[in-house]
Amino acid sequence: RTEAQVAYTFTVKLDVIDAFIREKRREGKRITFFQVIIAAFLKVIGERPSLNRFVAGRRLYQHHEFDILYVVKPRLSDDSNESVARVSFEEDDTIYDVSEKMTAQTQAIQNQVEMKDDDKLIRQVLRLPRWLLRAVFATYRWLDFHGIAPRKMIEVIPFYSTIFVSHLGTVGADSAIHHLYEMGTCSIFCVIGKQRDIPERDDDGGVTWTKGIDLSMTLDERICDGYYFVKSLRLMERYLR
Repeated sequence: RTEAQVAYTFTVKLDVIDAFIREKRREGKRITFFQVIIAAFLKVIGERPSLNRFVAGRRLYQHHEFDILYVVKPRLSDDSNESVARVSFEEDDTIYDVSEKMTAQTQAIQNQVEMKDDDKLIRQVLRLPRWLLRAVFATYRWLDFHGIAPRKMIEVIPFYSTIFVSHLGTVGADSAIHHLYEMGTCSIFCVIGKQRDIPERDDDGGVTWTKGIDLSMTLDERICDGYYFVKSLRLMERYLR
């Protein structure tokens, strides 16, 4: 995937989205910008299914579900561990379903008393001697390449999904171009940056400033061609507007 990844960045204006979020909060429904982005992805991938494909073992496959991964820090501090949340959606889920599922998963991680299974596995594996660690990973990569990796491992290792999303804006960072992972089935990585002022030309030829956020997308170009990808992103921009 590393040699097949391409990157694309675009800016999302926040005026309409902010108005929508405020309106829903007056109705007692708490929806975040992050959830709006995920709902837009769900809508686009439902209509553009080639985005929901992945390459494994030099063969092209179609996902039969829409899963996202994103990082949750229980506390914004240096010593707080990062946990990866995995949320599964149905094609007909609405923005309210997306909000409910993501909120439940995020709160479960923030309120957890015991470490999640995937975090426990990572910690245990990293304690192995380096020579054994290399052997374990080589064996798992061979199983994964041939499509015979244990289901339990697939459910625990946080590299199997439609898309991995990192919201760097929550820690005050700009959107970055993130690499794809060789392991797993994730063909798209999205990074959301912090809010910033963006220039916009008005009808009189002058420049006004509005709020916006940059989204950086990294894609495995083997799952679809450039025309399909760009057309899909244009569709996403339209839904967000």
